Amino acid sequence: MTDDDIARQIASNPDAAPDMAPEVDVRAIRRASGMTQAEFAAAYEFSIRTVQEWERGAKRPSGPARTLLRAIKSDPEGDWGLMDFGYIGGGLLVVGGPRSAR
Repeated sequence: MTDDDIARQIASNPDAAPDMAPEVDVRAIRRASGMTQAEFAAAYEFSIRTVQEWERGAKRPSGPARTLLRAIKSDPEGDWGLMDFGYIGGGLLVVGGPRSAR
């Protein structure tokens, strides 16, 4: 089943909850950081392909990734790339403070 098929199925079901998650402009966030796609991906442990897909609108960031991107947007100079991240059940989990603080 493609994303378009899923979107059509959701649109045809009046009881389906709409996606209320705010859009995240990944390209604008990355550009504000002054990084290339490769640098941004490496700094925040995303794959380059994922960043490219987000930027061209082929995919949307998941909830945890969206949360991290909003944090980067609100504080582009923050040490977000210096955090220790883990993944549990497909979700992003911050497991430690900035690496430089340890």
